[in-house]
Formats: sequence, structure tokens, C-alpha cells
Amino acid sequence: MTRGNFTFAAVIMNRYLHRMDVNTIFRLRLDAEMKAQGLNPAALSVKAGLNRRAVKDVLEGRSTSPKLSTAHALAAALGVRLEVLTGDASQVVIVPQLLELLAQYDEVAQVRLAEAILNLPPAPGSAR
Repeated sequence: MTRGNFTFAAVIMNRYLHRMDVNTIFRLRLDAEMKAQGLNPAALSVKAGLNRRAVKDVLEGRSTSPKLSTAHALAAALGVRLEVLTGDASQVVIVPQLLELLAQYDEVAQVRLAEAILNLPPAPGSAR
């Protein structure tokens, strides 16, 4: 899968990302970046010089707070700055299925879609 334009994510997700803890953000961004590069958990673990289950343990929540050295190894293996995985970078992660869908549209259409979604009534119990 190739990366699409993050315009939609910037409009929608910036409102909600600050509510997540850093471990959740790390897990979501790790998963999205791994999938964007066509890697599976075992392949990324090996590429990072970790045991084959390391990434799977992080993604499944068995390793809830990975060591800094593990986080650095994963970022290096993915070719991204650690800030991208920890949520300190401006890049926003969206679920791969939504990214695939949005990649079909140009930036103008993505902004129109984001505006349409933001104009929907909030879901019951939503803090939006």
C-alpha cells in the first residue's frame, strides 16, 4: 500500500489524537507505518534486530510500554523519526482502509469529504 494524502486526517484526526495516551498513539502509528510499507510484524521485528514476536507483542498490547531502545530500533527499521511513532510529529495516522479509500481522491475532494463528515450530527455520546 502506498501512502495517500494526509489532508483528510489532518482535518479530522487532529481533533481527537490529543485524547490518546502515548502508548496507544505509538501502537496505532507503528501499525499504520508498518502496513504502509507492506511489512508484517515478524518482518519488521527482524528488520529492527528484535525477536520475531516483538512487534506483535506491542501491537497486541502485551508490551504496553516498549523500551526506548526498542522504539528507536523500530523507527530506524521503518525509516522514520521516532517522533512520527510517538505522536510528537505533525503526521497523523489513519486506519489503512480509510487511507486506501482516500488515496483515490485528490486533495480538494478530501477536504470536501472532511467537511461533509464534520457537518454530520455527532454520534450519541460523542464529545465532538
